[in-house]
Formats: sequence, structure tokens, C-alpha cells
Amino acid sequence: MWMDLMYTLLRAALGETHAAAAVRFLDRRRPAGRANTWHSVAERRGLECRPPHDRAPSDSEAPRSLAGRIVDGGHSWFLEVKEHPPDATRDRWSSEFRLSGGSLPRFDARRRREPILIALPIPAPDALGAELGSPGFDHEVRVTGEEVEVCAVLGGETRERLLEFVLDGGHLTDGMLTQYVKGRIDDEASMERIIRRLETLASHLQSPADERPQRLLLNVESDSLRAVRKRSLELLLEHFPGSSEAVDACRAAGRDRAADVRLLGARHLVEEGWATVEEIVRSEDLDVALRLEGLEHLIVRVPRERLATLLGFLLASPTPELARRAARALGRAGGPGGAVAAHLAGRLAEVDPKTRAVFLQALGALDEPHAEAAILPWLTDPSPEVRRAAVEALGRCGTLAAVEPLRACEQAAGRVLEAGLREAVRDAVRTIQARRPGAASGQLSLAAVTAATGTLSVSPELGGALTAAQTDPARRAEPGPPGTGGPRP
Repeated sequence: MWMDLMYTLLRAALGETHAAAAVRFLDRRRPAGRANTWHSVAERRGLECRPPHDRAPSDSEAPRSLAGRIVDGGHSWFLEVKEHPPDATRDRWSSEFRLSGGSLPRFDARRRREPILIALPIPAPDALGAELGSPGFDHEVRVTGEEVEVCAVLGGETRERLLEFVLDGGHLTDGMLTQYVKGRIDDEASMERIIRRLETLASHLQSPADERPQRLLLNVESDSLRAVRKRSLELLLEHFPGSSEAVDACRAAGRDRAADVRLLGARHLVEEGWATVEEIVRSEDLDVALRLEGLEHLIVRVPRERLATLLGFLLASPTPELARRAARALGRAGGPGGAVAAHLAGRLAEVDPKTRAVFLQALGALDEPHAEAAILPWLTDPSPEVRRAAVEALGRCGTLAAVEPLRACEQAAGRVLEAGLREAVRDAVRTIQARRPGAASGQLSLAAVTAATGTLSVSPELGGALTAAQTDPARRAEPGPPGTGGPRP
């Protein structure tokens, strides 16, 4: 690198213009070793030697550039090697290697220039980062381009090779690999090593459009990063949903060590993946949101007979969110459920108020004669949410025996704060009355009788209810309107 040092000294003594002229003059008198190196590489590779633009070519001097097509492993690329002398923009010699052609990807990959260590947090290991999901790679390399191509091409080994290349000053832009080297290349081995490195990286980066499904499948099967495996599967399902690679990737994902990747693959295998989804839902050590996602999938897809066992298991889960979701599913299904109703009733005192309210609603939806007795005590629960759930449940399954406790609940409700509860009680009583025999459209039925009061109702088809107010013996009944034949209430 003595020429770089010489140029620095001459520039300080003579100025920019005279220093560059002096360096070119001295360089012409260097030994012919460099010339032999460039000519030897050109001859072996079948490249064309191009002399400096400011003088005629000579075998005794090194050319400023090599260019030509090279072939390696069935791939063909165009290679160009250039030397740049010191000038106003650079204070030393530099060498530039460019490789283009073939099926190199069209996305852009270069080293980040912004101070990411200060401006942005480093992504946590195995977390999906800004571009790819590799903490080290995303921290150092900025990639822009079509996501499906980026994810398909940048599998594990290729990602590591590109990272090393970028850290050494290289970049990929619009299908061209460019590598800058400080100083001049004086020996054949160094030049061959750089060219060979470009060839190896280019062979890994080859990205024909018709090979993207296979590259994504390979990532799902073997990439070391969970985020890359999952995103590759998502892109396969999004862009190539009917391909055999998508099905194979789902099956491979079903064996993945990461539960979210397993769930994603199993969900798209339909019946073939139900067992895997159920295993995830039953695993108490997994994330609750992930288990809920799996449960929602099963509730929609799996036949009721097969789902009942899992839902019964989840009712006893220590995870309230899962127990509540299972109870809602059972309540929505309705129908006879003696064992389920008994289980729900047995756990009412153990669970939190929010879960208790859901259990009460599920009990009301089950066609079980013993549900009413389990629901009635909760009309006096301190939680307004639980009391309202008990009222609504009795409205669905209650008998005349529930009317008196419901009226007591209505009278205990605050006039302002629990206006909604009082209205729910009235709705429940009307519904119970309408279920009485003989309460067909337009007919009346007796809801409950005491010594002093009674309530009559019209079935809901007509809407509304008739209520006999308590009779006061000291109060004289006023005559009713003409033609009614009765007193005014």
C-alpha cells in the first residue's frame, strides 16, 4: 500500500492535481507483477483486459478493468473488475468487483447507515424483526423489495453469506452484486478469492420465480429462526395456496418445535390437523391467546360430538378465559347435557364472578330440569354481573317456582343503578309465564298466586302483560268505564 501513502504525502506537498499526476507517473514504472496478475486472471477466466482510458494498452502495464462472462455450476454471470485511482472524491486507490446476470434477485440489500444501536432497539432473539426475523441480520442489513422473494431467497445459509458480504463493504442492488476493496489488487490469489466469493454468493442467491415455492418450503422445514419458518409458511399459503409445496409445508409445520408454527400448519390441514390443534389447546404451559385461537378454530370446524369431550375438559381448566369460552360454546350448542350441567353447577362457587356469569348463562341454555335449582341461589350474589346472568338464565330455563325469587331480586335492585336488572327480571318473568300450558297467542296464564297478589300475562306474541295489583280492603273499588262490567283497579 506504499502508493496510497505516497499519494497522501504528495497531495500534502503538491496539491490534488499534481499529486494524482505524480502517482500515475510512478505507477507506470512499477514492476510488471501487477500486469501479469491481471492478464493471468483474464486469460484463465476468458475476460477482456481494458487499459486505462488515458493511455494505450501495453502488455507491460496493468489494465484498469477486466470484463466478460463467466460460467460456474451451470450458472452464467457477467463479471467486471475495475480500479479507481485517487481523485477529488477518494484519497486512495480502490478496486471494484461487479457480478450481474443470471437469476439474481431484484431486491436491494446493503448495510444500514443509520445508528440503529441508538435509534432502534435490537430485536429480541427469535422475534420477527423489521425485514426478516434474524436479529443479527436485521440489525446490520437493510433489505427492501418484494417480501415473497426476500423470504424465499434469504434462507439460513444464504442469509449468513449475504451478511458477511455486506459487512465487508458489498451490496446487492437490482440484480447486481458489488464489492469494493480498499487499495489495489497486486496478487492473483486475492483477486481469485474475491471473484470466487461473488460466484458462491450468486449461486445461493439465484431466484427463478418458479422456484420460490420450493425455497419457501425449504425454509419452513429447516430454517433455524421461528419467525422465518412461520413467515415462509404464511407466504406459501398466501401466494401459492393450492400448491403441493403449501401442503407439504403445513405438514412440516405440524412437527415444528414452535407451537404457533404448529398451529398455523395444522389449521390449514383441516381434519388432518385437528389432533395437533387439540393438543395445543390442552397444553396449560402455552400462551393463552394461542390456545384460544386454536379453540376458536375447533369450535367452528369440528363436529359437535367430537368437540364435546374437549369442551368438558376445558370447563375445569385453571385458565378462566378457556373455561369461559368452552362454556359459551356449550351453551350455544344447547340441547341435553346432564353431565355438563352438573359440572357447571359444581364449579359455580369456585370460579371468579366473570366466569360464574358465563357458566350461569350456559346452564340456562342447557335443556336440563335440575339447572334451575343451581341458578336460583345466585340471584342474591354481590356481583351485578352474576345476578343479571342468573336472571337471564332463569328466563331461558326457569319454571313458575322461579317467579317469586325473581320478583324479590327486582325489588332489591336499586332504582337507578340497576334499572337494567329490573327490566331483565320483567323480561324473564314474561318469558316464564309464556311457557305455561294454555299460554297460546291471545290467552292468559296465571304466573304465581299469593294470598293478596296474582299476576296474569299475555304470551309474547301479543307483547305486554296484565298484572293484578294488590287489593286494599279499606279502599272502595271505583266503578269501571261503562260497558266493562267491572270495577276500576
